[in-house]
Amino acid sequence: MPKPETFDVETGWAVCQGPHGQLTSGPVASGTRHNVVIPMSCPPGYRPIGADHIHPPGYPNPSAQDIAEAQRLSLEFVCATSPDGKRVCVNTKR
Repeated sequence: MPKPETFDVETGWAVCQGPHGQLTSGPVASGTRHNVVIPMSCPPGYRPIGADHIHPPGYPNPSAQDIAEAQRLSLEFVCATSPDGKRVCVNTKR
């Protein structure tokens, strides 16, 4: 998981998969306390398969909006992580 500069606002990143299954993250984006637009960009040869983001208030559950956006982007999953490292991921495959 990338290390955000602050836990005061939502920060997020794409989870990217390489041709042999290796995982890495895309660039980290910062938003507001309640929203972040995550760029779905990955290093060359990788593709976005999911998204992860920090929820500053501390609850690690993806919102209905998070899940709907991941489904719209055809991502396999979306995760939300609390500042203390607790993470909840939801499978978004239809």
